This record gives sequence, structure tokens and C-alpha cells, in this order.
Amino acid sequence: MSRRVMFFATRDDLLRVLGRVEQSVPLTYRAFVTNGPPDFGPLHVPTWGTAAELPALGTAAEGDIYRQPSYLLMPAASPFTLRVREAGGRTLRGVYPEGNPDSAMFYPGGLYNGACLVGGEFSVGLPKPAGFDLLGALRRALQAEFERVPDSFVGPCARELAVSGLRLVGSTWQPPEVDFKLPVRQSKHAEPSAAADPARKAGPGS
Repeated sequence: MSRRVMFFATRDDLLRVLGRVEQSVPLTYRAFVTNGPPDFGPLHVPTWGTAAELPALGTAAEGDIYRQPSYLLMPAASPFTLRVREAGGRTLRGVYPEGNPDSAMFYPGGLYNGACLVGGEFSVGLPKPAGFDLLGALRRALQAEFERVPDSFVGPCARELAVSGLRLVGSTWQPPEVDFKLPVRQSKHAEPSAAADPARKAGPGS
């Protein structure tokens, strides 16, 4: 069963979340890449040891959550398996979650042309592992660093941008009517309602 956690985040927001996890469990980030049969030559898998090393993290140049560079996250101590699969009559070798039960997929999202913030996602398409649950660790880091909103998490920098008028989107191809809208925060100094204040509800002389 697929599990996923959605978020809206800038580069600084993501570094706060991933840095929190990296402090407890060193991670490895591998780019999702594939190539053809073995006679096509060795497959080079770009690999990084921290989120801060990821190129263009926090930028969504293509304007869509699933059309950006994405990564397979794994604990650095976990063995990595390069998978072979059949697709469209071709044999492909590449980076896939299958065979890597401790992994999670990472779609960073980010800023698009200074006008939109494209959402991101941590997800797994495999059963919950018997050992370390990376998606669970990522969710706890989001809960600690981000604001929980319906169906998503919003980083502090992302919230500031949204309040200033930046659109929060899954894809820039979608119309503004389906943009993600932040819930309205209740002011801490708001006047108490009559229902919450029996004296006000009753009125003077009652």
C-alpha cells in the first residue's frame, strides 16, 4: 500500500526537516535514473550524502511536483540494490524503491519563477518495513518543524511566502481555483464571542 506525506517548502524549510533526520540517521540521496540493457554501458547513479549538497534544491524549474529531479532516500548504512525491470518490451536498469525496503521517495517541489511554490512529497510504495521506518521519521520531522494543515504540512518560510501572495500549487498548469489555500489563523487577541461569554450573551440588567 502506498503511503505519502505532502508538504510545501522552500530550500531552507527542507534543510530544517532533512537536517533533523540526518542528525539521527545519516542518509543517502540517489537520483532516479535508468538506462537500457547491459550493453549500453555502466549506469552512473548520482549520489549525495546530505540534503544541502542536492543541486537546485528548492527550485521547481518545470513547475510540477513530478517533473522535477527526484531522489531515493535511504539510511546510509542500508545496502542499495540496483533493480532490473521490464517496461514496454525493454529491459531497464535503474534506481527503484523495489529491493530497497528502507527507502522513501523524495519529490522536493520548490519555487517556480518567483510566482508559485510547487508542493513536494515524501512517499513509499512498499509495505511498512520491519526495521527502520524512514517515512515515519520524515513525518515526525515535519511535525516538529512545519505547520500541520489539512492534507499537508507548510514550512515557516513557505507560509511567509503564501501570506505575501505567492501561490501554493501542485502544478503550475492547474488553474488558480485549485491552488492550495492556507487555513485562516484565529487571532490570539480576538474578541470573545457571545456564545463563549455568558455575561455578554445575557446583556446588561439580566
